[in-house]
Amino acid sequence: MATMTETATNQEIIAEVTRSGKWWAVEVEIDGKRHATQGRTLAEAQLMATDLVAIWAEFLERPELAKTPVRLVPVGEVGEAVERTNREKAEAAIATRKAQEDQASLVRRLRRDGIKVADIAQLLGLTKGRVSQLARAQSTLR
Repeated sequence: MATMTETATNQEIIAEVTRSGKWWAVEVEIDGKRHATQGRTLAEAQLMATDLVAIWAEFLERPELAKTPVRLVPVGEVGEAVERTNREKAEAAIATRKAQEDQASLVRRLRRDGIKVADIAQLLGLTKGRVSQLARAQSTLR
């Protein structure tokens, strides 16, 4: 079941989608009642959900509802898999940023200790150019 929700800048209508055979089944809650539509592709399901909301907006004489963006949210197994994958991607991005910061910090420390750029490059599996970039960046950050 989907409902209208508040976002930081405006409202949106959340439409839940599940895979049903060769179709995407869409459920939208409008004015406290559940309505359904479907599409072969997610793009088609998006159009159908948007049209469904527009039809009900006209029927309910609520033109603002037709202007409200409709966002598809996968539920069920697919939704869980998408959520897990997105969480893992976000965690990986955080880990990557931390590794980059740690690497830059190590380059700065090794250069301060007088270790040559070529040696740092070999130790860290970087090019000499990248080590030089990291070393120069540190001097502008001080």
